[in-house]
Order: sequence, then C-alpha cells, then structure tokens
Amino acid sequence: MQKRLLSVREAAQQLGVSTATMYKLFKAGKLMSVTINRARRVEADELNAFIVRSRQECYGNQAAQHADQT
Repeated sequence: MQKRLLSVREAAQQLGVSTATMYKLFKAGKLMSVTINRARRVEADELNAFIVRSRQECYGNQAAQHADQT
C-alpha cells in the first residue's frame, strides 16, 4: 500500500499555517516528516493524526479551564 506524501507547502495549506510554522512543528517533535532526496514530506495519515491530537489537546484544555471556573 502506497502512502500519500504531501510537500511541506501542501501540508501547511491544509493546516492554514505558514511553512515556517511547519518547520517549527517538526523541530518540536509535534509533527513527523520524512526526507526523500533532500525534499521533506509529510504523510497524509500523520497530518490527520496531528489534527486529531491537536483537537484533543484543545478540548482537554477547555474542559480543565471550565472545571477551574466552577
């Protein structure tokens, strides 16, 4: 099975962020990438998993803030 690979620019467009932000995410270990012939690529499945993780972190933080207010 062949995995869909996105360029950094394509992945950034899907997330609505800059390519500089993408490289910060790579450096921080929040998003994994592969390098093929000096070109960095992001697996579509990894990008989707990152989105899911980000949503969970967001909702978790909102729930914690709500609990502190009550």
